[in-house]
Amino acid sequence: MSAFEPKRIIGFWSLLPSSPNVANLIEIDDKKQATFYTMTCNAETQNFQIDHQEKLDFDIDSNNIISFYEKNNSHKKSFQILALTPYEMKLTHFPNEPIHLEEVYIRKEHLEPICIDSMP
Repeated sequence: MSAFEPKRIIGFWSLLPSSPNVANLIEIDDKKQATFYTMTCNAETQNFQIDHQEKLDFDIDSNNIISFYEKNNSHKKSFQILALTPYEMKLTHFPNEPIHLEEVYIRKEHLEPICIDSMP
């Protein structure tokens, strides 16, 4: 596992309210490649550690819906994100769970290790 240094974060959320120290994140880097991460917050260092990562392909349509899918796989729409504001997005297949990005932007700008205890 390695410490995560974000580049451009477009989605960050916890899928399991019972495990708030486990988080999923999507990053698009400067080469326009998307990477999906599953991470765990280390209680001692208060820093997220990468447990799993995989490269994804993606499309963005005219409604700002970003569709991600596995590379070399014809099954598009593994999941989708709708960009609402710079700080909030929604997974379109979990439409009632907004993704709050404020903490991620703070971490990105200040490069301080933080632990997001729970996603509202």
